[in-house]
Amino acid sequence: MNSLQQLAQKSATKVVLHGWLNSDTHTYKNLLTEAKIFVLVSSHENSSVSLMEAMANHCAVITSDGTGCLEMIQDVGLCVPCHDVKAIQQAIDSLIRDEGKMWQLGRLAFNKSKEKYNWEIITTKYLKLMEESMLKLKKNLEE
Repeated sequence: MNSLQQLAQKSATKVVLHGWLNSDTHTYKNLLTEAKIFVLVSSHENSSVSLMEAMANHCAVITSDGTGCLEMIQDVGLCVPCHDVKAIQQAIDSLIRDEGKMWQLGRLAFNKSKEKYNWEIITTKYLKLMEESMLKLKKNLEE
């Protein structure tokens, strides 16, 4: 048994370690729908789809400050250093103790995901970028 499992067993709070879950599974989608807090503290994350999915499901987000995740959430979540266990614990505790803050951050995250990270907006931006690139390429070839 690894140390994380041992800590989970000693916890006064029920802790379930699901292991790796594919994002297209029913289990993953149910967990995300039921979650109130989503923690992604990675030292190598850039633009996280799982973070966008959590935001779209009204989760209050805690993420690391040294990656692209900080840029994604800006002021609609909490950022901590990825290797600072105490800071991560304090961030989780602050949301558990202040349910109003947890709900507010979840609502802000949802609104940001709807305004910035929905597929219609992303697709439109990519198409516009492609069209502009093609026009520039065509113009350069004509010169």
